[in-house]
Amino acid sequence: MIAVELDDQGAESRIFLAAPLLVEDLINHFGEQIDVKDSIIWNRATQSVRARQYQRLGALVLKEGPLAQPDPQKVLARCLLGLAKRDWKIYPGHGQLVSFVNVFIL
Repeated sequence: MIAVELDDQGAESRIFLAAPLLVEDLINHFGEQIDVKDSIIWNRATQSVRARQYQRLGALVLKEGPLAQPDPQKVLARCLLGLAKRDWKIYPGHGQLVSFVNVFIL
């Protein structure tokens, strides 16, 4: 939605007139400026890897969804790094595992 007429009260402004704006229109008009990024992260809450793809126009997220075919090496790296960062500091090789993942896989 594009606000055309506001009451100019800052963050508490009311919109008097607005027009709809479709994501597809933004993609058609600003296609070359749209940044597509893949994100593969370790989710500590679920103890799993989350792979998503984002399409952004500046700070505006136009589309977000699951990454269809994430890079298997990156998924493995995030998994190993996530597991290595758990509370396993009593394990003697903990530091070496984190270093290995950071240097050789990421």
